[in-house]
Amino acid sequence: MLITTIGQSLLYNDTFDFLDLLQKNECNYIRYNLSKCRNNEDFLAKEKIVLDIKNKYKEKLKLMIDIPYPGMKIRIDLDKKSMNICCEKTYLLCSEYNYNDKNIIYTNFNHIGKFLKTNDEFIYSDGLGCFHVEKIIDDNRVVIKANNEFEMFNNKSLSVKNLVLKTIYKTKIFELLQKIEPDSVACSFVSFPMQVKELTDFLPSTQIISKIETAKGVLNVSEISKESNIMIARGDLMIHTNPVDLYENQLIIANATKK
Repeated sequence: MLITTIGQSLLYNDTFDFLDLLQKNECNYIRYNLSKCRNNEDFLAKEKIVLDIKNKYKEKLKLMIDIPYPGMKIRIDLDKKSMNICCEKTYLLCSEYNYNDKNIIYTNFNHIGKFLKTNDEFIYSDGLGCFHVEKIIDDNRVVIKANNEFEMFNNKSLSVKNLVLKTIYKTKIFELLQKIEPDSVACSFVSFPMQVKELTDFLPSTQIISKIETAKGVLNVSEISKESNIMIARGDLMIHTNPVDLYENQLIIANATKK
């Protein structure tokens, strides 16, 4: 089975020409990622796209929705498309929008300073860049220094080991899923079976997939696999666990699904 992931750049206009092209080439199963949301405005825009797709294609296309539940990534919120990051330069990471400085990087993680300590590492995207915490000013402002030079793009992720943002869209997500009744749903940062059981009870006819991305998820994967299907999310799994344990963790997850 071929599942095609579609993003904003492929949805040229409201007529969804690219999806028509996929259908002509017998690619009838698509995946759309709701997880890349910085704020409520982003979520509403993505919700509209999903509803439009469902209304136009109905049963002609199968639909997988990737949701930021029960956890979600820390997202970058720039006032421009991208920002050039210079090695050894310091930047101000903020979770409040009250400051005016070209070296500020805004994030959707409220009170981020409460959850960090000096020398914590931030991984940009899936390892394209790295910062470390130089100083914590207060709950909403943190000074970070770049470990390498790279171009940072808006809405990409910043990851810190063992730090996952609890979803702020749960009610909206469940309401949307009820409207569109997708064929499958991939849940992010599942660490405990009860987190996914709530969704399987809510959508009994939908295939639920738990993405294993944390040490707690690996620890509880046998119980999680009793409630849903399992996906190994290697990129985040490597960030949120010890990278040298990635191979062993993948074996643990794979073996748990065979029982």
